Amino acid sequence: MASAFDPKKQFSLIYGSAAGLRQRLTDQIIAAALPPEEREWGLIVVDGPEVGAAGIISHLRAGSLMAPDRVVLVRGIDKLNAAAPKQLAAALPTVASETRVVFGSDSHCDS
Repeated sequence: MASAFDPKKQFSLIYGSAAGLRQRLTDQIIAAALPPEEREWGLIVVDGPEVGAAGIISHLRAGSLMAPDRVVLVRGIDKLNAAAPKQLAAALPTVASETRVVFGSDSHCDS
């Protein structure tokens, strides 16, 4: 099954001081990418500071047998160590085209 994702919109960074606006944008991205019935298997929420760059990369590279498209929401991206951005940037080209990645700038970017 071919992915309906637009490859130009595969990666999103959501940041800013207005928590409500960050949440609304996160919800809109998820709603556009995954129908409600696919979210149980297709939506992965990761606490970036808890799992670190290696854990985030593992989630980005993992596939799903149950959902044709996936959204990986990484919370707290701004709280990672200084080496993490380079590690994540190096891993992004290996992310499957069926995976949409949303990086949230603080832990309030939740769904």
